[in-house]
Amino acid sequence: MEAKVMRAFEKIPAFQQWQKVEAIHRGWSTDLKFKVTKNQETFLLRIFQQEELLAKQQEYQFIKKVAALGFPSSKPFLCAPIPESEQGYMLLTYLEGEDLSDVLPALSPKRQLNLGVEAGRYLNKIHKLLLPERISQREIAQNLYEKKQSQLNKYKESQFCMPYQQPIISYLEKQLPLLQQRPVVYQHGDFHVGNFIYLPTRQVGVIDFNRWDFGDPYEEFYKLQFFSRNVSPLFAYGQLQGYFAGKVPTLFWQFQKLYTFHAGLYSLVWALSFGEKEIRTMEQQYQQLLEDYNCGELLVPKWFSTIQRKGLRF
Repeated sequence: MEAKVMRAFEKIPAFQQWQKVEAIHRGWSTDLKFKVTKNQETFLLRIFQQEELLAKQQEYQFIKKVAALGFPSSKPFLCAPIPESEQGYMLLTYLEGEDLSDVLPALSPKRQLNLGVEAGRYLNKIHKLLLPERISQREIAQNLYEKKQSQLNKYKESQFCMPYQQPIISYLEKQLPLLQQRPVVYQHGDFHVGNFIYLPTRQVGVIDFNRWDFGDPYEEFYKLQFFSRNVSPLFAYGQLQGYFAGKVPTLFWQFQKLYTFHAGLYSLVWALSFGEKEIRTMEQQYQQLLEDYNCGELLVPKWFSTIQRKGLRF
């Protein structure tokens, strides 16, 4: 641990009460993360720069709202500046268990499906949280449209030329203006198997709320295509069934196709900052999209239709 961070660490009021501190290295967040133990209880400690304090306090309040919904998730204890330092910290419960993405493939098909249903119901509850009165849904929807249009333009100006891109870009440009009329909800922001824990109770626990936001509820699902679908199509199928109570509307698929193909193209531009390996990964994801959507001709991806035809019950 860097000496500067260690000095800040020691100034946290509860520091002397912790018997064990273990660094956590996984994840994309810029926060420094640690598992700390006190009297056989474990907590997640996140350390960040103090200029992020206001944003982190807003995240903390969102985590409190989610914790009150009753399903397994990180519970917040404290978010505050570290005295006499340039850092702040957030302390939450540490969800003991295994990464769900590691466990899922070994579970029975029915268990994978049912865990997906469970996760979908959790997300539905998050999306039903009451919005603050200060929120302008029209402004958020407009900003979403402008952001997605700008990202698409960056792809069009980039070095990439992917198979079938022209009809796909034409489709996206036709559909993107519809985002201006979309409803707005609280978003987890990164809701997929990589941010779920398989608890000893055999339930799904939800973690990593640092990408929370306000936005279109359907925008939450494009990562289901890129992450959850690849680990377990049954889990992804179950999540949609759980969220929509067994009746996935056609309108959802219209926006799912929009968001997934938009992300499939823009993620290539995003990957440029991370090197050749990440670019190859994004190219593979795009190829998977083409396969699932029959080169963009389908509205509902093949993996979903295949499972649906089997008539699985949950």
